[in-house]
Amino acid sequence: MTVSNTLTFAVDAVPTTAISNILPFLVDDTPTTAISNILPFLVDDTPTTAISNALSFTIDGINTTSRLFVSLSPASTRTATTLLSREPGIDLTTTGTTNLYAPPTGRSAIIDLVVLRCTAAVGITTPAVVGIGVAVGEDDVYNSQPLVGLTTSDEFFVFPSGGVMVELAALDQLKIGVDTAAIGTSQVVAVDVFGREF
Repeated sequence: MTVSNTLTFAVDAVPTTAISNILPFLVDDTPTTAISNILPFLVDDTPTTAISNALSFTIDGINTTSRLFVSLSPASTRTATTLLSREPGIDLTTTGTTNLYAPPTGRSAIIDLVVLRCTAAVGITTPAVVGIGVAVGEDDVYNSQPLVGLTTSDEFFVFPSGGVMVELAALDQLKIGVDTAAIGTSQVVAVDVFGREF
């Protein structure tokens, strides 16, 4: 994939693939035709003046190696809850662990909630028991619990905030652990992790 394929903009409602066609920019409410004037960019929330360093993106909600944010102000912590990661398919009829998210170097994170969305289910009679965490056992962020009622597709289960939980340090790997498999023919969930990085 080349980044040029992603550079399609609408200028006066007319699509264009030439980035020069979207100039001028507004920098502090002052028009400018120099793209260098809007640097720095934020790559994984770290300022950079090299646009080539920012050429990795989030595609369909899946994080690549870097996340690109254009900023006209100094970098700040993300104090608002946001989607940190999305794991599209986890089999709940099999025990095991799956990596969900890790804060980048130099950052830490607080997990506010984790949403499990059932995308497919056949013949589920007993729900899985699932935990979310970093340490072995995967229950130091959210305790293991049965996904009561999550037996058919288009339903979802939310691990809410509450109680004592661990803060994730840089590169700590948040995982989901299926402690007890669901009983039935098949069940797959997508997992969305919401939280704040500091």
